[in-house]
Amino acid sequence: MTHLPIQWEKRHFQLSYPDLETLESVTVGDVKNKCSTVTGVPVEAMTLFVHGAIMNNDQLSLQKYSYRPGSKIILNTVFKSKHSPTKDKAHPYTSDALTLKILGVTQTRLEATLTVAVDAFEKAVREYLESKTPKDTEAPAETNQHQLKALQRKALEWGEQLMQVLFDLDEISMRPGFDVARQKRKQAVTTTQALIDRVDAMQWLLAHR
Repeated sequence: MTHLPIQWEKRHFQLSYPDLETLESVTVGDVKNKCSTVTGVPVEAMTLFVHGAIMNNDQLSLQKYSYRPGSKIILNTVFKSKHSPTKDKAHPYTSDALTLKILGVTQTRLEATLTVAVDAFEKAVREYLESKTPKDTEAPAETNQHQLKALQRKALEWGEQLMQVLFDLDEISMRPGFDVARQKRKQAVTTTQALIDRVDAMQWLLAHR
């Protein structure tokens, strides 16, 4: 699974794609549609930027705009409410609703993607450690070292992703008294910290066995 980081004002979220090749081939319009699903903002109100350049053709792929893995897409929105006959009515996309939606997306990612990944990583580490019995000492040291380094790289990868989730959660601003959102953010922080602790524990085992 590959993730496309999006920054929208002070909020951050990620869009998921099966692999890097799929991500690079998706169009700007595809990204806008996914962003609309997450944020509730109409596609026509969106402008996307990458590396400081406006992605102004919805039919072009991210690759055409020189997108590189890890690049962040900036989402800007403009609502021309002064031209709307309903301008005096409450806008349906309130900051409270958007905050709850982004927190929901974050929690779903934690449960459906990151927890599953950490489970698999933990299993791989334990299998590696259990396979290192005395009779295996005759196995090529190069093979064992390769396996160890691969697991250590995974530990760093998941640790970095989880720390970024914490940073993103910390940047979510909410009005005083918005207890529902505060509780959801607290839940997401608790889940993330527990996953970080599990990754740290596996790193310790790899370093001391």
